[in-house]
Amino acid sequence: MHYPVRSVDTCGKILKITLTDFMNHDRLDIDPGLHINILTGPNGAGKSSILQGIVLGLGKQWYCFMVFMQSI
Repeated sequence: MHYPVRSVDTCGKILKITLTDFMNHDRLDIDPGLHINILTGPNGAGKSSILQGIVLGLGKQWYCFMVFMQSI
C-alpha cells in the first residue's frame, strides 16, 4: 500500500472521521481541525456516538472509555 506523506504537524492526529450506519448516524463525515475540536448539540444528537466510533476505530472497547471518563 502507498500512504501519502504527511507533515510532522499531522502525525498522531485524526484527519477524518467517517461513520456509516453507526448508531443514530446514517452517514457522517467530519474533517476535524488539527488542534482542539468541540462537539456540541442537544441531547440525543449523537455526540457520544461520534466519540464511541472514534474509540472503536482505534481498537478499544467503549466500556474502557467510559471507565476512564468516570475517573476524571
